[in-house]
Amino acid sequence: MIAYFCVEEFLVRFEFRGQSFLRVCKVFSFDCQSLLERFVDVGLDVVLVELAFAFLILSKVMAHFLVQPLLLLVQVRLHNLVVAFAFVVLHFDL
Repeated sequence: MIAYFCVEEFLVRFEFRGQSFLRVCKVFSFDCQSLLERFVDVGLDVVLVELAFAFLILSKVMAHFLVQPLLLLVQVRLHNLVVAFAFVVLHFDL
């Protein structure tokens, strides 16, 4: 019940601030439509930047998970090669 009143109070405050913003726009004769369009454009730009940032992080994580097993495989192969060379060197008859 308290959450409902908090949400309702927030909506009333939001509506009051929106009305006061429209009154200020009328007093100063701002073009409200273009101003609101700019707010929407800025919001969309923020969303696009956040999506690009999320894609960058996701690509880095995916590259890490794809490259890490490859490097481990190379390390194991090199370790096997060193062991094979050591085995060959130890069994030379000099």
